[in-house]
Amino acid sequence: MHRIMTPQRGKKTSGKVPALVLLFLLIVALLGYLSLMNQIHTKISSGSSTNDHSALSSSEIHQLRERIHYLETKVDSYLAYASDPFMSMKTPATCEETIAIKKIACPDPSKPCELDTSLICMDDFPFLIDDGTSARSVGAKTRKGKMRNCVVYDFGIRESPEYGLAFTQQCDVVGFDPSPISKEWWRKSQESIQKEHPTYKFWDVGAGGIDGEIVLREYNWGQVSIIEFPMRVINTTNCNESGNCKFHFHDRQKTFKIPVRTLKTIMKELNHDRVHLLKLDVEGSEYAFLEKAIDDLSCRMIDQLSLEWHHYDYDIRYGVTSNPQINVLVALLKERCGLEQYWIHESRGWPSNEKLYSDMGMTLYYTLSSFKRTKWKF
Repeated sequence: MHRIMTPQRGKKTSGKVPALVLLFLLIVALLGYLSLMNQIHTKISSGSSTNDHSALSSSEIHQLRERIHYLETKVDSYLAYASDPFMSMKTPATCEETIAIKKIACPDPSKPCELDTSLICMDDFPFLIDDGTSARSVGAKTRKGKMRNCVVYDFGIRESPEYGLAFTQQCDVVGFDPSPISKEWWRKSQESIQKEHPTYKFWDVGAGGIDGEIVLREYNWGQVSIIEFPMRVINTTNCNESGNCKFHFHDRQKTFKIPVRTLKTIMKELNHDRVHLLKLDVEGSEYAFLEKAIDDLSCRMIDQLSLEWHHYDYDIRYGVTSNPQINVLVALLKERCGLEQYWIHESRGWPSNEKLYSDMGMTLYYTLSSFKRTKWKF
């Protein structure tokens, strides 16, 4: 979760594309390809040895082809040569009617509200919504004209559940946050919130790429994150005449063992077969969570996705608007999940202006974006 600030110009980093990283990716792709080919060869050999040439079924061949294509998309999108290097910053999907979540969740501008400026698309939304001016009827019904049940997942809330609470009159809403500050907030607020919003639930687990526990570290605002700060950084203000500088040492972050779940497991445990709106603001854990949802195809059960990317890297061949890690996920969200971007924050990402990151030689970028379903059948 991050307050929107006026974007500031960050320092431009210089250097070459990390050749070892690219080489590693190519080796991984080659090994994956060889593994798949070995599976095909084993199947065919098995069939030949038993005079059964149908040992490799058409469905198995299709699955292997899909897996190879999946791998190719990953590598090509990261290397940014076989696909659009600016894909992650484009909005190919269109939405006829959008609404700012802050407008409906925090209608009183005189009261503090930590929500960002993200948009939601009303085109296929399953219920009427009032933004304070008029009830939006767009998307209130399915194509068959029947009202639908509504499910909203709000990942990353800290002490600010306003995003999810905005939908509790029409939807089953679940807030997720394993941060100690969030668990304490829920302990104090559970009774009052559930009295006013009976359809709201809170689960103190994080968004993850596995079902189990991972180690996260203390982060700003009392949250937890995957980010590990360097303990030793160069202090350029304390250098000798020969140009050798002293080191500045930072304290080690406090760590926490945090329970996490994949989207597939969460939906199964909550008995949900569809998520109409999923907000993801999880301080760097969005990568593992989305990678798993894309891999096991549970992402096809999401109708809208609103998230904040936390990232450090960009492809110096194309500048700060081409991020290879985000590019991969945006490409796969379209190909495997049927989700395409329809909105990106106007700054197209901005660097944190906290002195902490500058002192550590890190440039943390934030990018807000929203996706909607453009493909309904697979």
